Amino acid sequence: MVGPTATTSTQPALLDCDAVDPMPDAIERVPAVLARRLAVLPLGILDAALHVAVTHPVDDDARTALLAASAADVLVEHPAADP
Repeated sequence: MVGPTATTSTQPALLDCDAVDPMPDAIERVPAVLARRLAVLPLGILDAALHVAVTHPVDDDARTALLAASAADVLVEHPAADP
């Protein structure tokens, strides 16, 4: 997994998708139809939690759908979540 790229203080952190190598087990846990509908990219499983990258904040319904599909806690990587 790869973290966000460096940005200026006025820009959110961005994920360089060319540098990301999602873990196969994460991809297998989120059906492609669900990933497209929620606009999420499964990145990996770490400490039994599914890490996903998103383009927008995830609401409770989306988090519940990811939890049901993956059978794992869900940690969301979103630029707005960084201080």
